[in-house]
Amino acid sequence: MRNNKKILGNQSIPDNNHVSKIKRTFPIFILFIGVLLRYSSLPKIVSYLLISTALSLVIFAYISNKRFIDVPKKLLIIISVVFILYTFHMIRLSNLYQLTRVPFFILVLFINIFIIPNVIKEELLIYVISIVFGTTIILTLPAAVIGEYRIGPLIILDGYVGLSGFFNPNGFGMIGAIGAISSYSVFRQNYSTTSKILFMFIFVACTLGTLLSRSRLATLLIVLGMIAYFVGFNYDVQVQATIIVGVIILLSSFFVFALIQPDSNIVRFVLEYDRPILWRSSVQAISERPLLGYGFGQAPKAIGRFYESKAPHNGFLNFALQTGIIGVSVLVIYIGSLAKALFFSDSINPATGALFFIMVSTMFFESNIPIGIGIFPLMLQLLFGYIWIDYINKM
Repeated sequence: MRNNKKILGNQSIPDNNHVSKIKRTFPIFILFIGVLLRYSSLPKIVSYLLISTALSLVIFAYISNKRFIDVPKKLLIIISVVFILYTFHMIRLSNLYQLTRVPFFILVLFINIFIIPNVIKEELLIYVISIVFGTTIILTLPAAVIGEYRIGPLIILDGYVGLSGFFNPNGFGMIGAIGAISSYSVFRQNYSTTSKILFMFIFVACTLGTLLSRSRLATLLIVLGMIAYFVGFNYDVQVQATIIVGVIILLSSFFVFALIQPDSNIVRFVLEYDRPILWRSSVQAISERPLLGYGFGQAPKAIGRFYESKAPHNGFLNFALQTGIIGVSVLVIYIGSLAKALFFSDSINPATGALFFIMVSTMFFESNIPIGIGIFPLMLQLLFGYIWIDYINKM
C-alpha cells in the first residue's frame, strides 16, 4: 500500500479536530460556497463578493508566509494565449462588460493553480470538498427523490423560495460522484470512530444522490472514479495515471466513432439520441471559423445555425467553438500537462487523481471548460495546482 502522507512547504500535518480544520480552511470553504451560489437564484453580486473575499484571504495568507511563485513557462504561455483570445473576441464583439471580467477570471485561475496549493494542504482540500459537496447532496436529497434537484430546507415553502433551480440531473449526479470519492478518501484516513461514521454517512448519501440523479454519465463516473481511487490507494500513482490516460484515450476514440457511426447500437445505448447529431453540427460550425472560433459565450449562436441547441455537450467542442483550433490545442496541452505531472508524482493523494479523472471524463459528454467561474473550472484548476506542486517538489 502506498504511503500517502505528504507535507507541502512548511505546513504541519493537520490534527483530527474538525473545528480546527474548518478554521484553517475557512477561505476555501467561502470560495466553494461562493461558486455554488452562482447557480442559485440569488443576485450574482453575492457570489462574487464571497469569491473575492476568499481570494483576498488566500492572498493574505500566502504573502504573510513570505513565499515566492515559480511559474513554469508552459503554464504562462497557456494562460497568456487564453487571455489574448478572450480579449480579442470581447473587443471584436464590442462586449465591454465581459471584457472587464477578463482580469478577474485570470486572477482566479492564477490563485487556484499557484497560491492555494501552497497555502492549504492537499488532504485539507479533499476534506473541504467532502464537507461542502456532501452537505449539498444531503440537503438536496429530499427533493431529488421526487426529481426536483433543489436545496432541501429552502423548498419547504410553496413557490420554492430561496435557491431554486439549483441543479440539473447530470450536474447533481456529478457533484454526488465528487462528494462520494472525496468523503471515502477522508474516511480511509486514521480519524476517530465518530469521524469515520460521519464521512461514511456522507459517502452513502452522495452515492445514493448519484443513483437518484438517474444520470448514466454520473453513475459511470462514480464507478470509474472509485476504481481509479482504489488503484491509486493500493498501487503506485503511475498505475493509476496509466489507467486514467488509457480510459481517456478510449473516451476519445468513442467520441470519434460516434461522429462517424452515430446510428450504431453502442452509441445509441451510451448517448442520448441527439448527442451525435449535435456533435456533428458543432464540427460543421467550427469548420466555418476554424482558427479563432466565434468568441466566448457564442457557442449557442454558432450551433443554432445547424441544430437547435444551447450547448454542444462536449467540452472540447465547446472550447473549439469559442476559441478555435488555437484555443482547443491549448486546452489539450493543459490536460496533457496534468496527466504528465500526475504520472511522475509519487505522493499525490489518490483521491486527487480520481477527481481529475472525473473532471476530464465529463468534458466528453458535457459542455464544461476549465475557464471561468464555476464548479468545473474551480475543481480542475485546483487539481492542476496540487498535482503540479507535488510534481515540482519531486523534481
